[in-house]
Amino acid sequence: KLGSFSKEIGKRFHQGIREMEKRYQGGWPVNVMADYCWMFKRESSSVESCSRKAKLKEFHTSK
Repeated sequence: KLGSFSKEIGKRFHQGIREMEKRYQGGWPVNVMADYCWMFKRESSSVESCSRKAKLKEFHTSK
């Protein structure tokens, strides 16, 4: 399982880098890394939020 998790992280990283390359088209200003980190944080937050909603729904339907 750890191997598949690592592959997924690597895949997401490379997808993020490709998106950043498209956005900045070869010009990498100083704040590119900060932009990438915020993009990753937003993505993680939305996944976490969906996970919480699913758990709450499961909890309420199991009563």
